[in-house]
Amino acid sequence: MRNVFSLLLITLWSSGCQSTWNRHSPIKTEQAVTIVSTPTPSNTTPQQPNESKTEEVKETGIPESFKHIDFNNFSYGRYRFPSSARSMNLRLAAGEREYEQAYARGLFSLHNIYYADVTHDQKPEAIVLIWHLSCGVSCDGGSGIIYIYEANRNKLRRIWQYETGSFAYGCGLKSLTIRKGNVAMELFGRCKNPPRENPGSGKFIIPDTTQLNFRFNGRRLVRTSTKILSVSERKVMNYETKIRIN
Repeated sequence: MRNVFSLLLITLWSSGCQSTWNRHSPIKTEQAVTIVSTPTPSNTTPQQPNESKTEEVKETGIPESFKHIDFNNFSYGRYRFPSSARSMNLRLAAGEREYEQAYARGLFSLHNIYYADVTHDQKPEAIVLIWHLSCGVSCDGGSGIIYIYEANRNKLRRIWQYETGSFAYGCGLKSLTIRKGNVAMELFGRCKNPPRENPGSGKFIIPDTTQLNFRFNGRRLVRTSTKILSVSERKVMNYETKIRIN
C-alpha cells in the first residue's frame, strides 16, 4: 500500500504538489510550543499570501496532565469524509494514517500539539492540529483538522473538533490564533457555514477572506462572530499557515 501511494505522490509532485506535501509533514515527537509570528513587512500586500514568514518558537514544556498521552499514536475517533457518506477510525501511527478509497487516496499527518487555557479553568488544554491531504487526479493542498482536549484525573475529553476546507478549492486555513480563551481563525474564501469549499477562478486561486471567532460556553466552543473581507484573487498554493498560541 505504501509503495503504491508513494508512486502516486511522485506523479503528483511533478505537477506542483511537492512543496505543499512537505509543508504539512508530521512531527515525530510531541512539542509544547508558543508561536508568535513576527510582524509582516509593511510592503507585503494581500495579493502575496505565499511570501515566507519568520516565526519565533518558544518551548514551554508539556503539562503534567498530558505527559501520559501520545498523540502521535492515538485514536481521534470516527472521521467522516465531507464529500461522501464514508467514515473511518482515525488512528495515527507514528503521526500518520494513509488511506485509499475508490476515487481518492490521502494522508492524515500530525502537525503539532499546543497547550493553552481555552476553558478559563486555569488549566491548559491540548490543541492538536492535523493536516488532511486528499489526492484524486491531483492533491487538494490539505485541510486542517483542529482537536481540543481537556484532561481531568488522567481522562481526556474532546471539547472541540473543527475541519477547514482545502487550499486548492477554498476555505483553507490562513491563520489560527488562540489567546485568553478566544479561538480565532482566518480562512481563504467566503466560508460561512459550512466552511468546506469556496473555489476561485482556478485551482489554488482564491478570493476573499473569512474571519471566525469562537469562545468556550462552559461545555463547548461556540462561534461568536463571522466577518467576510473582500480581497482580490491570489495564489495560495504554498501558503504557510500562521499559528499564534498564547
